[in-house]
Amino acid sequence: MAQAQIKAYDTDLEVMPDGSTFATLIEKAVDTDTQSKFNTLASAYSTVAADAQNPQYIPSDIAPSAYRLVKASYVVNNVKNYYNNNQSFRTKTANYVAAAFALSGRLIDINLTIKVFFADGSEAVFELTGIGQNGELDLELVSAKDIDNNDIPLTKEGYETGGEYSFARGGQNAIEEFLSAAARAGVPITTGSSGTGFKQKMVCDSNGRCTIILSPL
Repeated sequence: MAQAQIKAYDTDLEVMPDGSTFATLIEKAVDTDTQSKFNTLASAYSTVAADAQNPQYIPSDIAPSAYRLVKASYVVNNVKNYYNNNQSFRTKTANYVAAAFALSGRLIDINLTIKVFFADGSEAVFELTGIGQNGELDLELVSAKDIDNNDIPLTKEGYETGGEYSFARGGQNAIEEFLSAAARAGVPITTGSSGTGFKQKMVCDSNGRCTIILSPL
């Protein structure tokens, strides 16, 4: 990755005979104070960005699956609260925001993504957008997928687009989580018989009706 750099310019404006203006940018040396603030910002960003990529595992008593996040705001908030308890990351994020403010004189949008993992192998992505008044991290749930790489729809509209889902690895537990999530989203579900010795897939039509299809292994 290329090293971050800061440059400074003067602008020379020339008024043309027809009344239009012509601008020329002239590069100049960056003053020592600005360069120092920029170096602090670059270092703070590298630190918080690296930490954001570290795997974060959510305890099962908070949420055993990313499916539990669907239409369950209290579960989403519990996951956010758990992540907010990471004081080290909060401090590094605050340092980054402070460094950016020192350089630019204004608050910035952070826009880092954070991936969290669940006991059933599913995962969810949150976007870190800023820091609240009490120092808490502002996190927004943006996407989720299960252990079989199925995208987990977060809204009823997501299910209503239709689709086919495989549960080769997640098995019956993943199916039950999927059905519960779909029900919370307001999707009518039709299921066939279940049992062992079968492979399962789910097909959803454009009306949001989903059917589990079982076939012999």
